[in-house]
Amino acid sequence: MAGEMHLLGHIADGDLPNYFEACDIFCTPATLRFEAYGLVMAGAMVTGTPIVVTDVAGSGTPSVNIDGVADLALARLLADGDLRQRKGIASRLRNQTQLNAEQMTQRVLTLYRQMHHSA
Repeated sequence: MAGEMHLLGHIADGDLPNYFEACDIFCTPATLRFEAYGLVMAGAMVTGTPIVVTDVAGSGTPSVNIDGVADLALARLLADGDLRQRKGIASRLRNQTQLNAEQMTQRVLTLYRQMHHSA
């Protein structure tokens, strides 16, 4: 229903894409560092769901969530369906071009090569 929020508790990994697609907005107001990489955010981004997250020091949120694409005021996204759609498309595009397995693998390999040559 419009205007409602549902806290669902644990959801099996295989079911997450269906829940992300059903969301208007994915919001994770974390205050503690639970994962080094924002994997749950990337999961929502794959489905084109706009995300709103807190910037938790030492977590992966800054590398996944970039200003102007995903870090928007929740109230603005709730009030503006066109903005939600645009930001969802931007999230999906960022995930496909910057956060996919191939890109991430290449970045790690480049980092290892740089470390090896500087040692």
